[in-house]
Amino acid sequence: MPLDHQVDEEENVLVSRATGVLDAATLLSHMENVRSEARLRPGFRSFVDLSGADLCQLDANTVRRAAEVTRGFDRGQEPVRVAVLAPTDVAFGLARMYAALVESLQREVRVFREADAARAWLGIAKPEGDLAG
Repeated sequence: MPLDHQVDEEENVLVSRATGVLDAATLLSHMENVRSEARLRPGFRSFVDLSGADLCQLDANTVRRAAEVTRGFDRGQEPVRVAVLAPTDVAFGLARMYAALVESLQREVRVFREADAARAWLGIAKPEGDLAG
């Protein structure tokens, strides 16, 4: 599957990893799946790994749609920290656009080129079984 996630319940951390070609439908479907993830508690932290993804099918419109989905998440929620690992220029640019679009919401999104820096910002050690390797 091009976009998988797992939850570290002890740390209250969601880890998502994209591999292969990622299209808009898969991304938006994943976001809806995460929205209904019962194992996450309020104030969870999220680590999104785009290092194995081919984002050639995503564009600015997709990022805007993802931001709209996020708006639906944040009503009445505690703030969420999201670290995005985006080592390529395309991934970095799309992730920064998303971060700018959701900055007024209950999300604090930062984009990183290195996994260790992202984890440090989230305040987590490498979780057991971390998809982000």
